[in-house]
Amino acid sequence: MRFLDSHLPPELFLMKGILWRQESTARHFFQLTSKRVQLEDSEWPGPSGAQRVCIGRKLDNKTVEEKLMNCVAEG
Repeated sequence: MRFLDSHLPPELFLMKGILWRQESTARHFFQLTSKRVQLEDSEWPGPSGAQRVCIGRKLDNKTVEEKLMNCVAEG
């Protein structure tokens, strides 16, 4: 959540996806619009994983990906 709180580039308008957290058995759907975050949990219907889509203008995808991977490393 630290990434969502303080590391988002201003060029990012929307981010949606499915999160997997090692300490949780739930599937976490998330939607980020501006600085508002919504999370909903459900059970995994199959193998766990994560995916996301980012929408923005002149968005540096490599930087966003690096910051997200730093969250995984911090975990």
